[in-house]
Amino acid sequence: NDQVNVRVNFSANNRATFETTLNSAINSGGNGTPESTDECLNTVLNALAASGRANPRSGDCSPFGPLQINDFTPAFRTNALKLVVVITDAEPGGFCDSGDGGTQAHQYALLARANCVKINAIQVAIGSNTWDATAEAVMRDYQQTSCGWYSQAPRDGGDVARYVLKM
Repeated sequence: NDQVNVRVNFSANNRATFETTLNSAINSGGNGTPESTDECLNTVLNALAASGRANPRSGDCSPFGPLQINDFTPAFRTNALKLVVVITDAEPGGFCDSGDGGTQAHQYALLARANCVKINAIQVAIGSNTWDATAEAVMRDYQQTSCGWYSQAPRDGGDVARYVLKM
């Protein structure tokens, strides 16, 4: 959807919690395009709190409630391998579908690179062996700009957990 929902924060020994959350989220629908994946990157890269999050382009317009649910804390440890996994079938659109064609997403990819964070993008098909071209361009930009990786997954989300957990 158009919110950022922080479900699992960084903590020691939370692999089982992460895997359970990942497996339960795979088949969740976003209800249209675009999605707020660029704002998700913003949240992770800047370790943002939920309070005070408003759409910088048009104010708080979410009919679903707050734009960010839960704080993203703590930030990446300085000595950690820093990876972000973006899983989506749609182009980024900021909060409330106020997208800018991927310009803001590229700025977050540059921020990731500057902070040694690799963005690993998994694009889920929108049909049988069909992937959204705009989303693909953005996700390939994440890969190239931040030295991450890019993969495509079938429409049912099958294998997504395998792609993530093989890292």
